[in-house]
Amino acid sequence: MGAIEDAAALMEKAEQATAAARAVEREKVQARGEVRAVSMRSYWRAEMIEGQGAAVVRHYIERHPDRFKAALKRLVDEDVAAGVRGIPGVNIIEDRKVA
Repeated sequence: MGAIEDAAALMEKAEQATAAARAVEREKVQARGEVRAVSMRSYWRAEMIEGQGAAVVRHYIERHPDRFKAALKRLVDEDVAAGVRGIPGVNIIEDRKVA
């Protein structure tokens, strides 16, 4: 019965290791000073990868087509208001009104 006892001992050690790992996962990282502890917080930011712009555009066209079109429309409107008269894929129309 030595093998069964050894397996039971290994199972007990594995359970203890699992419990210890869970405890570590729940711990907050803190830097302690003289008076006050300061917790660390993760902040996420995006960084565009050079040469991958087309993949990003495809992603957002598929995921948010209406918002993507609205963002393009804002850019086109800004360029036209600034005097740009040649934008590929865009008809620029002059409306004349009484001032």
